[in-house]
Amino acid sequence: VKSQSSSRMHQLEIRQAYSTALTHAAYGPKHRTHSAQTRRQKSQQQQPDNRILLDFTPNYVVQSNRLPQRLMCIAPCAKILLLLRDPIERARSNYDMKQRFHRAATPVVNEHGKPLPTLQQYIRNDIAALRETGVLQDWSVVDFDAFFASQAQHEAWRAYIHQGLNSPIGWGLYAIQVHHYLSVFRRYGKPLTDFMVVPSMDLKMRPHATCGMVQDFLNISRIGLDEYSQSINSAKVEGSYAGELGAELQRELKELFRPYDEKLKEQLSANPFQWRGDTWEDFTIHPAGQ
Repeated sequence: VKSQSSSRMHQLEIRQAYSTALTHAAYGPKHRTHSAQTRRQKSQQQQPDNRILLDFTPNYVVQSNRLPQRLMCIAPCAKILLLLRDPIERARSNYDMKQRFHRAATPVVNEHGKPLPTLQQYIRNDIAALRETGVLQDWSVVDFDAFFASQAQHEAWRAYIHQGLNSPIGWGLYAIQVHHYLSVFRRYGKPLTDFMVVPSMDLKMRPHATCGMVQDFLNISRIGLDEYSQSINSAKVEGSYAGELGAELQRELKELFRPYDEKLKEQLSANPFQWRGDTWEDFTIHPAGQ
């Protein structure tokens, strides 16, 4: 599972001959016609018994209100590796990706043939959707801690996801998504040691150490990354994106994400892989006790 950075996940795969305990779980929106039995049989036919399948799909993160339960039914032994980045940078990257994807069109249009909004419009449209569905509340009136993980939040998130938006801001509310996964883990008695969060900046700045932790998490033998070092070191984490946020919107987004980032840090403090650092720039993960 990743939060939209394909290059990061390719690094974590290391294109190895090993396999992981990650099974192609849960039906994505495009796979509803395939039964679990058909998908399982196809996987078994294609892979020897001693191989384990790696799968990475961004929707597995944002569809957290229903995917974890399906995962437990289809692949209860699966391990979840969640790759996260600064939610503001992720939102900008999301817009930049859409710009590049539709760059051939003049003027640039979306999948419905309509001109793409500016970056600020794109983000504010999603904030409006989050407020309309009730995911975002006026925290000066509503107690954030009381609302978080409540049935009201669950219903609001389901209504928001049902709209089928690109979710540049909603996708960055990681605490909601992590809560859904950890709740299902606890409900089914699945150990939290099967859930790991990796900061993309950690992978960028400490590629060898981070990939070593990932290999340990997946219970596979450590292999060197020498032949991949160049691509890892040159991979883009943050950079120049299309459109400008502006100082006002930047401040607004930091305030919007602040309680969710604090809640995420709180959630990971009880996880075997703990968050250290105060900001996304120094967000790093270490096994508990190290």
